[in-house]
Amino acid sequence: MGRRSATSATSPRTRPASPSGSSRKSDAHRAQPPAPPPPFPGTAGPRRLPQHRVTVVDSQPTAGGGVLVVVTGSLAVDNAFDKPLQFTGAFNLQPIPGQPGGFFVHNHVFRLILA
Repeated sequence: MGRRSATSATSPRTRPASPSGSSRKSDAHRAQPPAPPPPFPGTAGPRRLPQHRVTVVDSQPTAGGGVLVVVTGSLAVDNAFDKPLQFTGAFNLQPIPGQPGGFFVHNHVFRLILA
């Protein structure tokens, strides 16, 4: 039998990196980290996702096996619940035909209460 080199005996996943760094094909296609999201229009700084707290959920059945749901609560950016933004939302859930227990949102109304 012929002599095997160390490179051919190792799998591609355990092969050491080449000395030049990016000469391997897999290095050229390696995913780059995502860029930070752009700021909101008219504001400076990165985009921040709000945290929410639901305080009340009211629901009642509707015609056709649906459910009308009304939700009230507060939103806070950077966990600043000392300065919350109040909101209310209402949506109509309707059953998905042929999928027992499945629902879809038929209508949705969301209102941010700025006082």
